[in-house]
Amino acid sequence: MTNNLFAGAQYHVMVDSGAYTVMSEFTPTSSNATSYQSEAALVAEFIRILTSRGAR
Repeated sequence: MTNNLFAGAQYHVMVDSGAYTVMSEFTPTSSNATSYQSEAALVAEFIRILTSRGAR
């Protein structure tokens, strides 16, 4: 179930129990891509994001 709680942001309830609720948030951007990322560039960016968040 996706809910629009705030303008521009979309939330998805992942887990809902009596003790807690876990939600994900996605804020769409209005940019239009003029080209596509290669798979290698996509993987490199994904690794950079994970590393910056402390993932190993």
